[in-house]
Amino acid sequence: MVLVGSSGAGKSTLTNTLAGRALQDTGAVREHDSRGKHTTTSASSRCAAADRLRNYHKLLREARRDSMTILERQQQLSIWKARGKAGRARLKMKMGEA
Repeated sequence: MVLVGSSGAGKSTLTNTLAGRALQDTGAVREHDSRGKHTTTSASSRCAAADRLRNYHKLLREARRDSMTILERQQQLSIWKARGKAGRARLKMKMGEA
């Protein structure tokens, strides 16, 4: 999960409240506008960049597939089948089978 908002909006306070413990430092509220003072200076996302990128690419593939016509899907399936068949043939050649 990612929280986005302007400085002092309460992202750290919300994170702490949802977690039920103090994960982020928070500061006092300014008197003139009742907003928090800029306190948090680091990110704490534990997700690996590779995982996020893989998920992003998966979403792109799904969006692309959802926008394809039936004919385009059939053509894509034919391409995948041909690649699989060629890959199996290469493997047989590599293993010395004919």
